[in-house]
Amino acid sequence: MKGNLPIIFTHFGNNDYLKYTLKQAKMSNPSKDLFLLGDSSNKIVAIENGWEHVMLKDLTSKKRDEFNARFYWVKGPRHNPVKGGKDWLRFVSERFFAIETFLIERDINIFWHFDSDTMILEDLRTFEDRLINADIECTTLCNGFCPGGFVRRQFIINYSSSMIEDYKDDKFLSEQQYEFSNLNKDYAFTEMRAFIRYLEKSKSPKPPRMCSFFEDQSIWFDDCICQDHNFQTAIGEKGSAILFKNLFFNKDGIFCRRKKTGVPFKFATVNCSWVSNKVFVWVQNAHSLKSGTKVFIKDHVRMPIGHIIFYLLKRKLKSIIRKMRL
Repeated sequence: MKGNLPIIFTHFGNNDYLKYTLKQAKMSNPSKDLFLLGDSSNKIVAIENGWEHVMLKDLTSKKRDEFNARFYWVKGPRHNPVKGGKDWLRFVSERFFAIETFLIERDINIFWHFDSDTMILEDLRTFEDRLINADIECTTLCNGFCPGGFVRRQFIINYSSSMIEDYKDDKFLSEQQYEFSNLNKDYAFTEMRAFIRYLEKSKSPKPPRMCSFFEDQSIWFDDCICQDHNFQTAIGEKGSAILFKNLFFNKDGIFCRRKKTGVPFKFATVNCSWVSNKVFVWVQNAHSLKSGTKVFIKDHVRMPIGHIIFYLLKRKLKSIIRKMRL
């Protein structure tokens, strides 16, 4: 498995963006095994885009059963635990028990794992040797608060066991509930808190962040397009107050410049949480129709999708004509 690690997404439902992220990952990593652990609603979109689909409900284990038997909502009164008609608060933790079963069944020791709204732009094989040789349990995403990116199976096994321990610890959960009831009323005990708790209990050093692991090579794995992370930003779509990284593309890929220095970083992934499908479309078309001219996302996310595609094709045609004249 060394040198060509599989990519695993977990997802429930069939959000519109899924067809973009699955297609993009297949385009940038055609030699990889791609697995979507999902449900019946997203099986077709996975298969159509070259992913193997595995039903989450079939990835059972004694540990998963014990977690579900012990799980209950620990949350503030303003936290909504249900999304898309599903118990989201349960899902974000339970999925790791399903992943553990899948890894054991397929004899996978190391893998890539990103949120399913992440556009993977580069061939991940080029990054794997350095990560493997670093001898780390995993990297982190979500600004360092959740495991993701490069992950080892043994970490998943330890992490899931730690979550079961948490739901056995009445004193700990009571303290969490007190905080959510009286202080942070929008918060809940999620997989992120369980991850920090795991690091505390195991006395493990905090894993390195995936975003900046290759910063010395000016390569970035994005935690969230709507957070600046010291990159130049632009105003979001018309009528929106959201800022996002002002990505641009040229013939070599998708980049963003640092705020103070202006140094361009090549983006290996873009996490597209909280933005419309126009951003997914821009990223996908920008990556597949590379141009010799810089094209910034801020100039195009307000356009209808058809206009974006037309503009990129026009740029590509101009580039071809220019080369023919030289």
